[in-house]
Amino acid sequence: MRALPEWFGLEEPLLRYVEAARTLPTLIASEATRDVGFLTIEQHTAGSAEILAMGVLPDRHRRGVGRELVEGAAAQVAGNETRLLQVKTLGPSHPDVNYARTRSFYEALGFIGLEETTAFWGEANPCLIMVKRSSSTRPARRKSWQWACFPTGTIAELDESYLRLRQPRLRPTRPASCR
Repeated sequence: MRALPEWFGLEEPLLRYVEAARTLPTLIASEATRDVGFLTIEQHTAGSAEILAMGVLPDRHRRGVGRELVEGAAAQVAGNETRLLQVKTLGPSHPDVNYARTRSFYEALGFIGLEETTAFWGEANPCLIMVKRSSSTRPARRKSWQWACFPTGTIAELDESYLRLRQPRLRPTRPASCR
């Protein structure tokens, strides 16, 4: 995540996302031996799940990696009878151009803005809640994306290796601790 300071520049939330990846299902996008993206998802209720954190290395933007991650996550939660997928991102009332691109990305995948609120992140960082039906996506095409949880290691170790994890450390299915 440190390779994406435009999106993960605040230390406290970054550490929360890293900690969440220790116990929540996380999809890792790998190309050959290089991990290029991740997506962590949290099941809130039987009918809804949230993309808690997602990132793709800058040199892999606009190459389908993010789309594959979202489609893979949507397919996974749809298998659990989840009907609604949500994501929270910086709202349009904030002038950040990187997050304007993020919102456009999610809109292109069928997400719609539900509400902008300052209740989550404060006045300086308005949060836009975006939602979509999870059953409206097709399954992921790539087979190199795998669900994994990271139940061991310190936050610092996990943060340093988050985007560089190699296949031997990944679990091909979600362990019981992720359910």
